[in-house]
Amino acid sequence: MCKWESDWSHQSPLIINGKQESIDNCLVDIIKALNSAGIKTLASCCGHGNINGIISLADGREFMILPDYETARKYDGLVFSNIQGE
Repeated sequence: MCKWESDWSHQSPLIINGKQESIDNCLVDIIKALNSAGIKTLASCCGHGNINGIISLADGREFMILPDYETARKYDGLVFSNIQGE
């Protein structure tokens, strides 16, 4: 999660799909890597310490960014009971 929480001054300009966007500093490397690999991103927000972060992809999928491994496993348990999604 973003260590700057609600401090909006910690964003970096990044050209995405030919347009300059302001990206949360803690997501810049991930966004650059995705776009460099040909995976187009539409939107992102780290959550600023208040909510889970997201990265929205052009194909409709979204990455949810959770603060740590333990939180991710708790989330898995709330949504799925096993790897088959049952």
